[in-house]
Amino acid sequence: MEFSSEHRAPWDLIISSLQNNISTEEDAQLQQWISSSDENQELFNQLKQIWAEELNDYAIYREADETVAWKALRLKLEEKSNEENANGNVVKGDFNKRHIKLIRWTSVAAIFVIMIGSFIWYKANQSGNIYQTGKNEQQTVLLSDGSSIKLYQNTRIEISKDYNKSDRVITFKRGEAFFEVNHNEQIPFVVDMGAASVKDIGTSFYIQNRNDSIKLFVKSGEAAFINNANNDTRELSAGMSLKFQRGKINSAPVILIDSASVNNPGLLHFENTELSDVILKLQEVYNKKIVFVDSVIANKKFTGHLDGQSIEEVMNILSKSLNIKYFTKNGVYYLKKE
Repeated sequence: MEFSSEHRAPWDLIISSLQNNISTEEDAQLQQWISSSDENQELFNQLKQIWAEELNDYAIYREADETVAWKALRLKLEEKSNEENANGNVVKGDFNKRHIKLIRWTSVAAIFVIMIGSFIWYKANQSGNIYQTGKNEQQTVLLSDGSSIKLYQNTRIEISKDYNKSDRVITFKRGEAFFEVNHNEQIPFVVDMGAASVKDIGTSFYIQNRNDSIKLFVKSGEAAFINNANNDTRELSAGMSLKFQRGKINSAPVILIDSASVNNPGLLHFENTELSDVILKLQEVYNKKIVFVDSVIANKKFTGHLDGQSIEEVMNILSKSLNIKYFTKNGVYYLKKE
C-alpha cells in the first residue's frame, strides 16, 4: 500500500496525540482523518509503532535539527536492519518483501522525524512560554505587568513571548486558574479558550475550563465573557458567575449571582451547584470514579462546604442532603435515586 496522502497528514494533531497532549475536539478531528481511508489508518499505526519503538526517548529531536535527527534515526534503522540480516531464520524468497517493507518503514520514519523536528521548532517559536501542572500540583505564575495566575491541578496555559508588548493574551488550554490582573486600558488582558474569551475590566477572577463547559467566577471588579462564535458578550461584576456549554453556539450562557466558590477558588465550596458539577470536582480532588446510575439526579442542586472530609464522609453528606443513595463496587462509587 502506498501512502499517497502523507503530505496531507495532520502532523500537529498526530504528534499531540502521541504525546498524550490532545484536546477532545482535536482528537475528534484526528479520528475523522484516520477513519477516512485505510491508507490513513495504516500510516497512523506505523507512526505509533515508530514513536513507541524508536522515538520514545526523543530528547534529541527537541533540537529541531533535521540533520542531527535524521542521523540518529538512521543509526537506529541500521541497527534494526543488521538485526534482521543476522537472523538465521530469514528465508531468501522473502528478502525482497522484507527489503521493500524496510524501505517503506524508513521513508515514513524519515518524514516523521523531519515533521516532528519542524513541529517542535514551530511550537517553540510560536507558543511562547508554557506552564502546566499535574495531579495534586499548584503553581503561581508572575507576569511582567504585575499580574499573576494561580494554576490548580491538571492545568495548562501558554503565554506569548510578546506578552505586555503588543497584547496581553493568555491561551488557556485546560484546567482551573485564578487570575489577578493589573488593569491597563491600552493593552487589555484577555484569556483565550478557543470557543470563548474572558476580557479583564479591572478585576480578579477564576476560570474552570473543561472539554464540555467553561465557568467564570468574578471575585472583584468586572470581567467580560465573549462567545467567540458570535461575539455575544456578557459583563459580570464581583460576586457573579457564568456557565457556558461548549458546542452549543446558539445557547445563551447562564449567569448566576453570588454562586459557586468565588471567594475560595479551587476549594470544595458549593452554592446551588448542580450535582454533576460537584461530582466532576470530587473526582479530581479524590481521584475516585463516581458514576450516576440514575441520570435524573445529576441535575439536583447542592449547597455546602466539603473541605477536609474523607470521600466516604462526602458521599454520606451528599446522600443525606439530596435524598439519594450510593454504593461502591470495585473502587467505583455509584449514585442512584433513593
